[in-house]
Amino acid sequence: MPQNTQDKNNTERIRYLESRVAELEKEILEKNRNYNKTDLGSLNFRLLTENVAVGIFQTDEHGTTTYVNPYWCKISGISYEEALGDGWLSAVHPDDRYIIASNWKKKSKEEEQSSAEYRFLKPDGTITWVTGQAIPYKNNNGEITGYIGTITDITQQKRIEEALNNNLEVEKLISVISSKFINVDLKRINNEINRAIEVIGRHINIDRSYVFLISDCRKFMSNTHEWCNKGIEPQKYILQRLPLTEFPWWIEKLSSLQTIHIDNVDYMPNEASAEKEILKAQNIKSVLVFPMIIDNELNGFLGFDSVNNFKKWEEEETLLLKLLAEIFVNALKRISTEQRIRKSEERNKAIVEALPDLFFRLDKKMVLLDCSKQYNELFYIPYEAFLGKKLNKILPPKVAKLAAEKIDKAFKTNKLQIFYYPLTIKGSERWFEARVLPAGKNEILALVRDITSIRRQQKILEQKNEELERYTYTVSHDLKSPLITVKGFATFLIEDIKNNKFDNLQKDLSRIIQAADKMSTMLEEILEISKAGQIVKAHESIPLKQIVDEVLNLLSIVIKQKNATIKVSGNLPSIIADKNRIKDVFQNLIENALKYSKEDTNPVINIGCKKQRDKTVVFVKDNGIGMKPELTEKIFGLFTKLQSNTKGTGIGLAISKRIIEAHNGKIWAESAGPGKGSAFYFYIPNVKN
Repeated sequence: MPQNTQDKNNTERIRYLESRVAELEKEILEKNRNYNKTDLGSLNFRLLTENVAVGIFQTDEHGTTTYVNPYWCKISGISYEEALGDGWLSAVHPDDRYIIASNWKKKSKEEEQSSAEYRFLKPDGTITWVTGQAIPYKNNNGEITGYIGTITDITQQKRIEEALNNNLEVEKLISVISSKFINVDLKRINNEINRAIEVIGRHINIDRSYVFLISDCRKFMSNTHEWCNKGIEPQKYILQRLPLTEFPWWIEKLSSLQTIHIDNVDYMPNEASAEKEILKAQNIKSVLVFPMIIDNELNGFLGFDSVNNFKKWEEEETLLLKLLAEIFVNALKRISTEQRIRKSEERNKAIVEALPDLFFRLDKKMVLLDCSKQYNELFYIPYEAFLGKKLNKILPPKVAKLAAEKIDKAFKTNKLQIFYYPLTIKGSERWFEARVLPAGKNEILALVRDITSIRRQQKILEQKNEELERYTYTVSHDLKSPLITVKGFATFLIEDIKNNKFDNLQKDLSRIIQAADKMSTMLEEILEISKAGQIVKAHESIPLKQIVDEVLNLLSIVIKQKNATIKVSGNLPSIIADKNRIKDVFQNLIENALKYSKEDTNPVINIGCKKQRDKTVVFVKDNGIGMKPELTEKIFGLFTKLQSNTKGTGIGLAISKRIIEAHNGKIWAESAGPGKGSAFYFYIPNVKN
């Protein structure tokens, strides 16, 4: 059943029961108005009174209690025997007892109907509010022979009235507090917070109210404001720079905008053991804490502790106290903003004065309004000569045009624009970097830095990088294949000599010499290569089938070891390219296909080409381990490998990409997923079909 339907049904039942109780009270009082004592003690009367949800009592003509029903005992908390005579007064709250007793004696003497609201104090300390009324009843001669009355439990009604009154008072207090924080300045903020938590703490009768703030580094929290009721030990000077890591449950709750509402610290969850230990060390029984969030980040919290008694906060009271936390947040946010603005202004001023840059301020018409003066030796013309003039009247035409375009774009996009330009100052060319950004709708700020020395250093760095690339290319990749061939055939040579297979010696030595020649050629090319993808030799027309056959011959040992099947299409075209570089591409692709084959499946590699629009695309496809589609671009990065446990540095595909791009071509990979093989495609413009 939906909650709202259930609540509605419960409300209707309560209303029905209340109406029935009222009817029973009226019926009992009316029917017994003229009953005599015998009638009142009759079986029917007892059956009626002992089975209704209303407290009923009976007295003699002097007002001395002679009977109470079970529900009366339930409401008062004392037994039937204890209630007889004047014993019922012992259940009345001490603060109400004298007034109720005096009023009852007076009304019974005057033989009048009486009514009153008062409290019962039960042995367990529970207070029950009741409304009671009594009327006299007479015998047949019209003489009063006693009184009969009822009491009705109105505790819930009283609690609601009390809560409403309390909430109204809290609302008024929060309204007053809110007005105090509207224009509070930084000097008064702490005093106002202290005053607010004291006023609220006293009103809700709490033992301690406080504020914690989190440090700027977001590693610690400190008790910055505290109010303690009489007899409560302050904790503010103890609770300073507490590491957030020691309160994971507490911080996680508050960071997720949750209120920490604990009626009994003893029943805190196991994951809050650290927080529970600290609370119990301060003898805290109940606690209510509200997060203070600024810019979607926990900035601190407002808390209320009950030390002497367990306290249960009502929902309405909690909501109102939450408003106080929001008032603090808004005040702190405004103060924080003002502080940031003030610090920003001071910092900006210091930065402008300390920066090794020229600072310029221009209007929308590109007129120079102001500038820094500490580096006037870098000015194109003297300071006094350009102030108040347009850029096109100061700078060379090309530079002025470039600057105007960037400034115009900065205004249109409201984004930082960066550009570079040279100027000849005192007979020497210098390079500058300019950064321009709009400052409002009508002004632009420009920071100009001399980068002449940086450009020189960049050239030196580029040379160093070129040397590093040549080394990486040589040692990490290209030398490995011929070394493997030499080692492989040297092993065959030893085996053939051992087995007296001298007929194979010529073949083994020929392969070793061929691999050694390859290594020698590569070493010579190292001296000429500027980077991996740079073309070393002049382009020549070469059939791709010839290149593929040479690569397969070079890799024959690995192919045999892998028991691989290589299928080469007969329609491979001729291309105009650097033969050795294209040969490196095929070697890298075929080696990868062999290396990343499935353990339980013999490799099958297809080499061919296809027409794609106006291009002839060459492909190398395999039935290997494949890859996730999102990795098909990443694998062309330097030192990228699909599996970390395979041999090699992962530079082969990166080199292949550079070679193809150096031929103004393109290379890419495709795969349907892990276990579904891979396909590598490339094309270069100069193809002869």
